[in-house]
Amino acid sequence: MVRAGDAVWGLVSHPTGDQIMRVGDALTEGLVIVRIDEVGLWVDTGNDRPELLGFSE
Repeated sequence: MVRAGDAVWGLVSHPTGDQIMRVGDALTEGLVIVRIDEVGLWVDTGNDRPELLGFSE
């Protein structure tokens, strides 16, 4: 997680490369980032509550 004032970003690692993501970005179709905090990225999968994609230790 990177924070600068009110702006927050999360780094997503993948074998095809790393990406810096922010709230509103789509990881894939149907997975939109709705929150980024110290625990990880929270995505909207279309159900009633966001799901956590945690940061690695």
